[in-house]
Amino acid sequence: MSMTYEERQARLGYIILKLFPTIMQSIFKGHTNPRGLRVNFQLKDFRTSLTLKETSLMEQLPNIEDFTLKLCYKILRFENLILEPSCKWGNNPHATEVEIGDDIQRIINLTNEVISKQCEDISEIYYNEFLEITKDVTKRVDGYLHQETCFKMLRILSSADISTAEILQKLALVQKINVSQTIDSDAEIREQYSRMSLVITDTFPNILRDVIRSVIHTNKLYQLCVPHMRSFPLDQQKSLKDLDLLNSNDSLDVSLVYKLLRQFKLIPSPTKGWGLYPEKGDIKLGDDVERIRNYRNQIAHRTNIIIEKNEFENYFDHFRDIGRRMDLNFFQKTNYEETIVLHKTCRMDIQMQVKYENALQELENIKCE
Repeated sequence: MSMTYEERQARLGYIILKLFPTIMQSIFKGHTNPRGLRVNFQLKDFRTSLTLKETSLMEQLPNIEDFTLKLCYKILRFENLILEPSCKWGNNPHATEVEIGDDIQRIINLTNEVISKQCEDISEIYYNEFLEITKDVTKRVDGYLHQETCFKMLRILSSADISTAEILQKLALVQKINVSQTIDSDAEIREQYSRMSLVITDTFPNILRDVIRSVIHTNKLYQLCVPHMRSFPLDQQKSLKDLDLLNSNDSLDVSLVYKLLRQFKLIPSPTKGWGLYPEKGDIKLGDDVERIRNYRNQIAHRTNIIIEKNEFENYFDHFRDIGRRMDLNFFQKTNYEETIVLHKTCRMDIQMQVKYENALQELENIKCE
């Protein structure tokens, strides 16, 4: 005997109420340390807003037995604990997109669909498709987590005796899960500052070290500096001595490399000369060295860390241009353009964000010569 619309809706509602939260809790456990998360929560090192009920649940950490589907999703997504699905958050995954993030998005989409439908919209075809998709999701999640829990639970729930009226009453109280971006806009803006710091503190120094390495051997550079050693500050003297002791220029920062290139005329001067900002069409090696110094100073010595979206995009366009020209200078033996693109889009957790935010702030009192 075929089921009524109400019975089909109640069956799917039962899966939403019982199975999906369990799946999400399993994924959640596999991607975070509940005790560590509690510390972050207590320190207010948190990116997404919580309701009063969700805040109460967070206070129960490390216990997550009562964590809702919505809360697990918000933390996994907005705390960057899991890679973004192939389809991108908030979209419908294609059948071929089967990463764990894609299945999380499927669970959210299926939940919102059933909540939004009238009971007469739950056709037999839709019901069977829902169960087939859910079966595939449970199998993939079990495989991902090296367990058999989710698929077994689906089989049990699918044949369990339920009260249709009771399930439909509970389902009516479930709210749709908002899949739009709900993170703190200030946190997002601060993250942009940290991404720029990746370029300023990691990639730009490496570029300039490659520049100076390409024009003079490390030992010869040290010998060149010896007669002038007292003209360098003590911290720079130590870096210069490392040239000789370690036979490496890894300790040279942007400020020191710029000074050496300029003082000893190791490369041709920029188009407008040293110390002057190049015009857009100035693309000599010296021009980009001058740009690196200027961008490093502009960003490191800002009075605040708020980087608006348009400003962020503009900076990265310029950074990428520098990386591309440097790759050409080194005959495509480097991949600085690709590295800078990755800095703009790579996964960045809170610890990484704080690290690079602090790295720029440590440069605040250091001035290029």
